[in-house]
Amino acid sequence: MRYTQNGRPFFINHRSKETSWHDPRQDDPLPDGWEMRVHADGRVFYVDHTTKSTQWEDPRKTKVSSGPAIQYSRDYKVKYENFKANLPKPDNPGGKVDIKVKRSGILEDSFNSVMAKSPADLLRRLWITFEGEPGLDYGGVAREWFYALSREMFNPYYGLWEYSAIDNYTLQINPNSGLCNPEHEQFFQFFGRVCAMAVYHGKLVDGK
Repeated sequence: MRYTQNGRPFFINHRSKETSWHDPRQDDPLPDGWEMRVHADGRVFYVDHTTKSTQWEDPRKTKVSSGPAIQYSRDYKVKYENFKANLPKPDNPGGKVDIKVKRSGILEDSFNSVMAKSPADLLRRLWITFEGEPGLDYGGVAREWFYALSREMFNPYYGLWEYSAIDNYTLQINPNSGLCNPEHEQFFQFFGRVCAMAVYHGKLVDGK
């Protein structure tokens, strides 16, 4: 996979010496017993009929290109819990912080809103509003915001990230990110703020 000057990824077939915008990895069949479905909100999810479970992660992405499988470890969970337990407690951060975004512009709107606020403000209760969608945020809207925003944050299309040399699913910072986005340093600072907010507020981000 390569990128155009504006950061759009394209794919090269070295056998036929042709290029394409289409990601050929999506042509791989699902493993036996798996089915792809579309959620009511348009998101794709996967059903494992063998274990009778569902997941957002594409099961085809669990394949590795080479090398032994990585043994499962709980080290990260232990480190996360220890880190969160040792975070300094703010002095009465009461109140809430309003973040209003459009779904169609969630990355840019969130960037402008989060970067305009002080670190102390971001410790307050999150009150997320999607423009044109009434509703009270008792935690569910914030979870959805973190999920949808992180999908855009880690999207290689914007040229800030690229797939690592290890496989086609692990991301690393694109060394040419400044060519794709002159504000790349501010955006990486924004990404750090969002990830810190997720840890502090106990939310999940989607980094796939």
